[in-house]
Amino acid sequence: MPKRSALPARLHKLKTNFVSGAVSANMMMRSDTTAYENAAEQLDNFRLLPLGGITRAPGSLYRATVGETGYLAPFIFSETQSYVLAFVDEDVKIYSSAGALVATLSSTPWTAAQLSQVKWAQRGDTMFVFHPNVQTRVIKRTGASTFTIAAFDYDSNDGDTIRYQPYIKYAAPDLTITPAATSGTGVAITASAAVFDNDHIGGLIRYKGKEILVTGFTSATVVAGTVRTALAGTTASKDWDEAEYGTHRGWPAAGAFHEGRLWTAGGPSNSTGLNASNIGFFYKFDLGSGDDDESIQTSADGDQVSEIRHLVSDEQLLVFTDGGAFRVPSSDSTPITPGGIAIRPMPGNVGALHVRPRKLDGGVLVARTGNKAIDEFLYEGSQRGYVALEVSLLASHLVATPVDMDVLTGSSATSASYAFVVMTDGSVSVFHSNRAEGISAWTKWTTDGKYSRVAVINDKVFFLVERTISSSTAYYLEELDFDTTLDSSIAATSGSATGTWTGLSHLEAETVHGVSGESHLGSATVSSGSVTFDHTATSITIGLDYTPTLKTLRPEFSLRSGTTIGLMKRIVSAVIAVSDTIVFSVEGQQLIARDVTDDLNLEPDQKTGFQRFIFLGWDRDGQLTLTQTVPVALTVQGLQLEIAG
Repeated sequence: MPKRSALPARLHKLKTNFVSGAVSANMMMRSDTTAYENAAEQLDNFRLLPLGGITRAPGSLYRATVGETGYLAPFIFSETQSYVLAFVDEDVKIYSSAGALVATLSSTPWTAAQLSQVKWAQRGDTMFVFHPNVQTRVIKRTGASTFTIAAFDYDSNDGDTIRYQPYIKYAAPDLTITPAATSGTGVAITASAAVFDNDHIGGLIRYKGKEILVTGFTSATVVAGTVRTALAGTTASKDWDEAEYGTHRGWPAAGAFHEGRLWTAGGPSNSTGLNASNIGFFYKFDLGSGDDDESIQTSADGDQVSEIRHLVSDEQLLVFTDGGAFRVPSSDSTPITPGGIAIRPMPGNVGALHVRPRKLDGGVLVARTGNKAIDEFLYEGSQRGYVALEVSLLASHLVATPVDMDVLTGSSATSASYAFVVMTDGSVSVFHSNRAEGISAWTKWTTDGKYSRVAVINDKVFFLVERTISSSTAYYLEELDFDTTLDSSIAATSGSATGTWTGLSHLEAETVHGVSGESHLGSATVSSGSVTFDHTATSITIGLDYTPTLKTLRPEFSLRSGTTIGLMKRIVSAVIAVSDTIVFSVEGQQLIARDVTDDLNLEPDQKTGFQRFIFLGWDRDGQLTLTQTVPVALTVQGLQLEIAG
């Protein structure tokens, strides 16, 4: 028997809650902190509750077969009419909030390889979709189940001689152009040095403020064009520019609505460019005479070359690049205007991945460049600025190459707020934030497959999930369901009790479980879309199981001679506080929440109270693992360990 440590005869450690979530191994020597007291080493497939405690992570309902990998975007027209847009290779599939396919936009310009950089800004029935290498598209909802898509075109004047779009001179300051005539078509435009290529065709250049539509390419120094408004002369001039965006220069990389304007930013040729439409006119970018309601054209430049990746409308307009973050100050009494715009760097000097930032619990969550952290930018009203916090610091092991993120700010099933961060390994790291209660914690969710993308519409959470079904890869649209304990599940009813159920072709040859009420009906293998359980029921949920796992941190105490770190310990007992729970196991000991007086022919009643487990053996860690192998209700409010040495 190992030599016993010099611990007192008994020590009690009460873990009152799990409000600090799962923390990384880097915390193993920080038992002095409050976070350590209220955390766990592992919290897989659990959901944190608003007041502490954990419950089995919700399962999912199978909604549709998407058929291929892609990207999800929410389209919220109203509380009663909202949609999930699945961007796939050269198509956009549009699903209702019930998960039904209502429309498909075919032959769209985005390939599968480009989808990770697709950004969007949606307002009312219109969504603007941005990608730096694809002309901006406008998706419009024209009816409850009808949508259109078209290229974004800037407004023009009545005579179509002025295009209200941003212009910039990309060429060297001293480079000149010389028009061969002041009007007409096929007019030769000669540059003093190489500047043109074939992609200039169809774009606009301006000579002393007058537009010329490029219609032909002769060489790097000569193009032909149609003069849209008579030119002032035919002399060589440095006073010329070209459209900021187009086939030659690329397109905006991001956009957002803020203070009544459509803002666009970034792009291959002007990576820090920042432009705003006229107020109330989202297709009109007219500088005019610089009036307060006219267009704004500027840039968000830092100390290093960077590219704008995101715009976020918050208390102020936020600009996130691959190398830093900026804000555009404003207030209700001092809006952003052409003559009053300022761009200020934000603290932290952290860059952003292409993962879309999300607003949660008063802050803005951003996936940091480097793939290892989630930062929060929080507006401080007294300072009229932002502070930056690394909210994933204590759970850094759960953040590894994020690919997508969305947030749920309460629903009919829970008042809690969560961020769902999808990782490249197919897991989801779930961040629970309740600033008023001091809760900032993480858990990890996995499934029999890989989570690929996430989108939240109103109070519904949808995942694009990659699964291997009958040895083939399938992509499903699945909806999170807080009342379900199985993944990719279906719910079915029958007029009479039966053990055979159909409608499972999406899980062909998979082992599935059945749950009816609080009863687990067992498992079976799907064949020809059908499954038969040994037990019968009139209503059932059928789907894939997943395993919740809780592993406690090492309990540590301060002694007169030091601490208990590394000393032999024995956990004498554990008292687990549970609520609405059927069955779970602690260190291999299974508890089935039935009383000796229960009728075993009836569904088990969920139990609430304290459950005590007794243990033997000594080790230096003193950790417990709680798990569940049956997909039924499980909620743990806390635990108390009795430790001897």
